[in-house]
Amino acid sequence: GFFALWNWDLGYPPLSSDESFVAIMAEKPVSYLFQRLNYDEPHPPIYYLIRRGWRLLIGGHHEFVDRYPSLLIGMLLLSLTYRLGRDLGLGPWGAAAAAIAVGLNPEITVHIREARMYGPMLATLTAAALVAWRFERLPRRTAILLAAGTGLLALLTHYFNGLFVVALGLWG
Repeated sequence: GFFALWNWDLGYPPLSSDESFVAIMAEKPVSYLFQRLNYDEPHPPIYYLIRRGWRLLIGGHHEFVDRYPSLLIGMLLLSLTYRLGRDLGLGPWGAAAAAIAVGLNPEITVHIREARMYGPMLATLTAAALVAWRFERLPRRTAILLAAGTGLLALLTHYFNGLFVVALGLWG
């Protein structure tokens, strides 16, 4: 249901200036992207690399096409939210209620439908929280690799995730 709801009118309104900046960066070679991120853009590279790959795979320039990767990552966020709810001890209905609450949150919905890194920021943070919650139940090497991988992915998605990754590390 959220997939259909979030897809509805995805191409409207036109891209904002920030979304346009990401779209322009997605057209440039990866070397240019890293050079620009080094001195001009404060956001980490993961979302730009996702968008670059999407641009090479799909091509074209339309608001719907530009926003679609974020929407797919939003679907992953709902799935991770449900799984985290189940792992925290919620029943199937409680975990579904948590995922529905995330899906109906107006601010999250706006960010999921934007061609920006805020949806991936939430998804990677939720994945890191899920790994942190499961850490003690996983084999030690697997737990360390998953925690390091999801933490690094979260850090490379958005600089705000640094606060949450540090908090998860201190909690662990």
